[in-house]
Amino acid sequence: MIDKTDYLWYNVVSTSRSCPHKCDFCYNSSGTHQYINRNIDDVLADIKSLGTKHIMFIDDNFIGNISWTKQFLERIKPLKLNWNAAVTMKIGQYPELMDLMKETGCQSLFIGFESISPQSLSSVHKMQNNREEFERLISELHKRGIMVNASFVFGLDGDTPETFKNTLDWIISQKIDTITSHIVTPYPGTEFYKRMEAQNRIFDHDLSKYNTSHVVVTPLGMSKEELEEGYLWIYQELYSIRNIFRRMPKTIGTIPAYLTFNFFYRRFGHFTSKVCELLTYKRIGLWAEIIKIYVKESLMNKRMIKRILLTSAIAILGVSTSFAAFTFDKQEQVDTAPIVGLYRFQVPNELQGAYNTAGVQNLTASMANEPNTLSMNVAHVKR
Repeated sequence: MIDKTDYLWYNVVSTSRSCPHKCDFCYNSSGTHQYINRNIDDVLADIKSLGTKHIMFIDDNFIGNISWTKQFLERIKPLKLNWNAAVTMKIGQYPELMDLMKETGCQSLFIGFESISPQSLSSVHKMQNNREEFERLISELHKRGIMVNASFVFGLDGDTPETFKNTLDWIISQKIDTITSHIVTPYPGTEFYKRMEAQNRIFDHDLSKYNTSHVVVTPLGMSKEELEEGYLWIYQELYSIRNIFRRMPKTIGTIPAYLTFNFFYRRFGHFTSKVCELLTYKRIGLWAEIIKIYVKESLMNKRMIKRILLTSAIAILGVSTSFAAFTFDKQEQVDTAPIVGLYRFQVPNELQGAYNTAGVQNLTASMANEPNTLSMNVAHVKR
């Protein structure tokens, strides 16, 4: 149904729709969104039809119904998958579920921490999150060899210019594997949009800029320029070579994936994208799967561990240095935003008529060109 040569990752499966939580800034706070799980047999059929062991569950909240998730994981045990998903902080309350996730092949989890500031979290009614729980959860996931992709939102009402440095220091101290950052965006139909509109703080209604990498709302604790600069600065700092190695995971088995993602998807993402376009995304994806299988099998032989780590380190440093020297000047060495973001945008049904064709076309063009892309399906967006 799709041309696989145009996509790096197309092995995506949805097990549910929406999310039980209604965080103000998330599009799920729109009244049109109701949480529902799919039939497990139907999901299994989708997985088997893909013909691969590598699956991305693209749900907004993979654990929105804990009982359903446990049943589903028991059913996929025989499939021997390697999978990724997005969850909430609630996962920390279920150690047995984290064990089951690891047992069934979970490689990484995307988690919306959003902010380490209680004031900022309170401003969008995300009261289920707090810093102490963040640290406990990160530790528990890392113990199980599960990587953490932490999501942060900047520009919330409790944020100040100091928020960026404080967040950076905390991320490094916790050795968070990968980070996706966003500028708070008032998606039409959400509670956050209604509040910003009532306060007359939305100064840009061009939907092509509603991709979480543009400032479209007047922030309270800093200027528009400070928010833009801070958003780019934290990406530059997090994916500097120094901070990539400072965040290196302690679990040996996750190091190859960690280095690959941090260097080739983040630091040199634009270059990697051009290579994929030249060689096709499908070939790059297949090679990555083959390399991952080889590394995983080799790690089972402890005598191979030192050899693999040494070879990986030399290869990463050599290739990354060559890329930097040959391809980038000083200002372009680091991708300043993620290639794709995991927030999806949907105009609520009752508001569809409010947006003209030009507006939708602008948004579509932005989704294809902006580094932090919004989509209904993150894996189906071309660069």
